Amino acid sequence: MSFHPEVGDEIKLFSTSYSFTKHPAVVGIDMPYGQEGRQGTVYQLKTTKAGRKDFVALKVFRDRFRGPNQVGVAQDIKPYAELPGLRVCARKVVEIKEHEHLLSTYEDLQYSLMMPWIDGPTWADIIVDEKKITSDESLYIACMFTFILRELEQRELAHCDLSSSNIILPFFSTERRDGVGNIEFVDVEEMYAPHLPKPKSLPGGSFGYAPYYIKEGKWCKEADRFSGAILLAEMVAWHSDEVRKNKADDASYFKPDEIGQNNDRFKLLLKTISGTLGPEGKNLFKKVWKSKKLEDCPTFKEWYALFPENVRNRVEEDVTRIQSEKGDNELSVQDHLDIAAKFEGLGQKDAAELEYRYVVHHFQEHKSIVKEIEMFLDHPYEENSRPFIVQDYLEAAAHFEKLYDYDQALLFYKRASMLPSIEPSFKTELQFIMSELAEKRDEESGQKSTSETFQELLKEDEEKRPVTPIQTRPFTQEAKKPAKQKVGTFVKKRWIMISVVTLVIVTIGVTVWAFRYSANEKWETTLAHGTEAYEKGDYLQAEEYFKSAMEQKKKPEVYLKLGQLYLATGENDKASTLFDEAFQQKDLSKSSQKANYLAGQSYYREKTYAKAISYFEQGYEAKKSSYYNRLVHDLVESYIAIGKLNKANYIVEDIPQDDAESQALYQYLKGELFSVVERYDEALTYYKKAVELEGTRDRHVEALSDTYALINAMPSTTNEQKRANYKEGISILAVVLKEEPKNEQLLARLGRMHYDFGQLLTELNDNGATGQYRKALDDYKTALGLGVKSENLLINTALASNKVGDKNGAEAYFKTAREDYPNSSNTLFVYAKFKLGEKQYKEAETYFNQVIEMNDNEEYVQSSKDAVQKMKESNLL
Repeated sequence: MSFHPEVGDEIKLFSTSYSFTKHPAVVGIDMPYGQEGRQGTVYQLKTTKAGRKDFVALKVFRDRFRGPNQVGVAQDIKPYAELPGLRVCARKVVEIKEHEHLLSTYEDLQYSLMMPWIDGPTWADIIVDEKKITSDESLYIACMFTFILRELEQRELAHCDLSSSNIILPFFSTERRDGVGNIEFVDVEEMYAPHLPKPKSLPGGSFGYAPYYIKEGKWCKEADRFSGAILLAEMVAWHSDEVRKNKADDASYFKPDEIGQNNDRFKLLLKTISGTLGPEGKNLFKKVWKSKKLEDCPTFKEWYALFPENVRNRVEEDVTRIQSEKGDNELSVQDHLDIAAKFEGLGQKDAAELEYRYVVHHFQEHKSIVKEIEMFLDHPYEENSRPFIVQDYLEAAAHFEKLYDYDQALLFYKRASMLPSIEPSFKTELQFIMSELAEKRDEESGQKSTSETFQELLKEDEEKRPVTPIQTRPFTQEAKKPAKQKVGTFVKKRWIMISVVTLVIVTIGVTVWAFRYSANEKWETTLAHGTEAYEKGDYLQAEEYFKSAMEQKKKPEVYLKLGQLYLATGENDKASTLFDEAFQQKDLSKSSQKANYLAGQSYYREKTYAKAISYFEQGYEAKKSSYYNRLVHDLVESYIAIGKLNKANYIVEDIPQDDAESQALYQYLKGELFSVVERYDEALTYYKKAVELEGTRDRHVEALSDTYALINAMPSTTNEQKRANYKEGISILAVVLKEEPKNEQLLARLGRMHYDFGQLLTELNDNGATGQYRKALDDYKTALGLGVKSENLLINTALASNKVGDKNGAEAYFKTAREDYPNSSNTLFVYAKFKLGEKQYKEAETYFNQVIEMNDNEEYVQSSKDAVQKMKESNLL
């Protein structure tokens, strides 16, 4: 179902319920607050926490931008959420593992993003409204904007898609929240960083901001230098009435075709920049305007140095203040340092070190802190070098809770809930604990300090401890008796009781074990018999054994074996019913890639693609197994079958090409995508690469030979191109057959290509035609000699025999085909045409009439009627 939310609709994301808000600018109609962008729509969602409204953003991507790559992107850019202007990098991806019910209803929501909602107008809104701002405001926002870009530049980062609509200014909003800067960047999916993977598609730049010399997108550390300079120039000059009134349109100050040209708008902007930032600002902007490549443009460090010192100080003070504000779902650098210090105090050195390393990796902007920590670390932080242990945090939280230091306890619980290894269900439980603890803290009055509480607990413990002579006497050797000796004494005193209890426990254990062992041995034997029968091809016997095993134990192995049997025998409906029930009853795990692949296969074979896709997608998200490539192939083919080519392409692009098989699968599926849109030349290129990587794979070679045939059937293909295509195709098939000389399917393909080449040469009156027919006949006969006996192969062999003048051979092969396939209108129709070619008109009429009587192929029936009518009109009958 397509996702079209209404105002007030509720949605549950990451265990929290939200509702869609009303668009504030639309009067009289309840329209959800959504902002359209190049990649999708961003909706505002509202939830209520402790009586306070909280807003988040949900970004729903269009098909071509939606895909599992969003998961990796979100993880990769999350650390940058701590940088000024990049708050939206703190994002979560909506995946099926946490939102199965939601995504089963709205598949459009898969891989959508939840992130902070940023209030405020975009720079595009400022331009559209021709909003008047003061010279101080103009200078401040331009300086803040430049500061952000300078910070990114110092870390070799770039936004890569800067435009007026991607810059939000909470500076002009009355609703700015903690942790949100005065300027924030959005649409950060295509960010550049040295360690980030290159996006699948790159924007070529927005109109009015893109340099004319960028044609196919930009993704490099210098990517923002041109567009960023145009934006900061607009901001610097926007206080000027003349500049505002002379804007080109509602999207930007310049028209796209004015970029780089010496026009009036450029001169006006240059004059205003010079009046605000001085002659050096004018010179820097000229460099940008006359640049031939991005590297020619000035750095943002150069731009930032031009702003007055008092403005820079104000910007840096604001950034420091904003960075120290904690968001609801984040911890500040000080929080992490506090946790590390507390761990050290508790003697948890390893846990403390992990927290310090986390600070080094995720809070690079706090340079002095990072430098200080790095001085005492032995080696740098590495992701996944040693996992965070949840239990460390829970024990620390419990310790401080016992001391009534609820704030510290809450801090450790919150940090535990943010660890990457935490399960969603346990995270929900932690949130409940934190909620209760916060209420308890608020109810407590006159909270004591940790040290006071600790001293009171010690005193209370001393008062409760009974005072006896044993307690006051000096230690003796008996008091120092080792634990091992104490246990020995206890055992001697209690040996009878221990013996009886041990005997009872052992007896029960042995009985239970024996029963379970016997039942399990019987189950394993039944399953083994079924497997043996299946491997021998005795499917009826195998089914009986598997069903018997199922009655004993409904284990995943039995479902999988029985399901595979049904698929092998073509009983796809039985397989689908079996798998559906197994998943519903939770006898099969949704995290099993093999189970999902087989379940999807049962529907895929029946061409029930939507249902097949639901299982394949589930398997796609599961842990990678030996079934991964098969699952990806069928998932892509399913999406192609229902016309969702963008989704298919996303999955193809996500294939990890870490071995020849995966690389070949990628090339083959790219060929499939180009073939379905009839871009056969490009499809051919990919199929060739697939064959080079994995030539013995039948489907690759079949696709390749089919594509040659499709290209040669196109009216635009010249005879010379056809000749070259046949030669190239034959050469490739011949090379593959050297690796697998007894592959009858490839032999049949090669024979067909020789035959078609022969027909082309016949049309061109080329003497080489007969040679091609002979080669085709040899290939067909070899295939037949290997045991293949398909209808088409028999017909083709008959036709090739006729082409080389072997009439008797042709009759013999046609006879075999008619005997083996007596109800085939295909064989009868081709044989009738053969008789017509031999001028045996009466026999041709007989077979054409039989085709008409069978009436199972409309095209054959009409062609047969036409042929009979023509023979009658020509007095041949």
